[in-house]
Amino acid sequence: MLGANTILGVNGFYDSSRLFNKWYPSGGVGLEMAANVAGDDAIDLNFNWYGNLFNRDVLVNAFRNKGNSFDVEAGYSHALFNRSLDLRLKLVGYQFDIGTAVQGWRGGADLTTRDGMFTVRYEHGHDRINGDYNTVGGFVTVGFQLENLLNGESPVVMPEPVFKSPRDLRRLLGLKVKRNWHQPEAVVLARALANPTPPPPPPSCTNLQGVVFQVSSLPTCTPVPTPQPIPTVTTLNARICWCQLQENVTTGLAFDDQTGAEHVALFSFFMSAGTGCTEIQLYPAAGGLPPNFIDFEAGFPCTPPALTFGPGGGISIQVNQ
Repeated sequence: MLGANTILGVNGFYDSSRLFNKWYPSGGVGLEMAANVAGDDAIDLNFNWYGNLFNRDVLVNAFRNKGNSFDVEAGYSHALFNRSLDLRLKLVGYQFDIGTAVQGWRGGADLTTRDGMFTVRYEHGHDRINGDYNTVGGFVTVGFQLENLLNGESPVVMPEPVFKSPRDLRRLLGLKVKRNWHQPEAVVLARALANPTPPPPPPSCTNLQGVVFQVSSLPTCTPVPTPQPIPTVTTLNARICWCQLQENVTTGLAFDDQTGAEHVALFSFFMSAGTGCTEIQLYPAAGGLPPNFIDFEAGFPCTPPALTFGPGGGISIQVNQ
C-alpha cells in the first residue's frame, strides 16, 4: 500500500493444467496497480506474462506453448446508487503464441454489491482462434476463519467492503490475482494449430500414364468419358497400368465414341490385385467420331460390375506404344 489511495503488487505463479490425461506446466509473472481518483472512482491496471520460465524442454504449456504470451487489463470503477453498487468497466488486450502470435481483445463490465460479496460479469471478446465470444459469470466472495468454530461462531465472515471513506483499496488484498492464463477451448485449438496431425503420405501411383482414371470405382459395361482425349490410334498396341486395384480382374476394353460406336477393342486381359502394368494388343473396329469413351467389359452379365481401387489409385491407358 502506497498510502491510503494507491496499491501496487507483483505476483509469480507456477501453473499446471491437465488436458487429455497429460499435465502441461509453465510459469508466469505479473504486476498490478490500483488508485483512487476523484470522488469514489478508481482506476486499475494489471499486466501478466506467461511462458516457460525454467527448462524450456520440460515446461511446455499447452496454450501458450512458445513463450512471449501476455495480457494487459485496464479498469475504471464508479459508484452507483449512493454506493449501493460498484460498476467496473474494463478492456483487455492479449497475445498468446502458438508458433505465430495470436492477438485478441476482451471488454466488459463487473457489477459488485457494496459489501463486496456478490459480483456479476459480462464480457465480449475476439481473436482468430475463438472468433467472437461472450462470457457471463457470477461470483460470491466470503472469508472463512476456522478459529471462529472454537468460540462457537460461524467460520464464514464478510469480505472487506467496497466502500469505506473513500473507496477501500485494501479489499483487493483479499481477492485473487487478475490473470487469465488458460482457456480450455483455446488450449485444444491452439495445440491443434501448433502441432497438426500430418496427412498420410499419398500412395505412389507414378505408373499411371496417358489417359488416367484416378478414381475409387469405375463401372464396367458402361461407356465412361475419358478425362483426357484419346489420341488417334496409329498402332494396335497399348499399355494398361493400374494402382491400388482391390481384386484380381479379367476384363475387356473398347474405345467408343459418344454415339456408342466401337472404334478399337481388346476382348480379354488380366489385372492382378495391387499395382501393375501389362502390354495389350488391340483389334480394329468400325471408325467414326473421335473415340473419347472407354468401356470395360468381359461377358454378360458384367463380372465384376465395377473396378475398385484404394485411396489415390486408378487405371490408365496409353496407346500408340
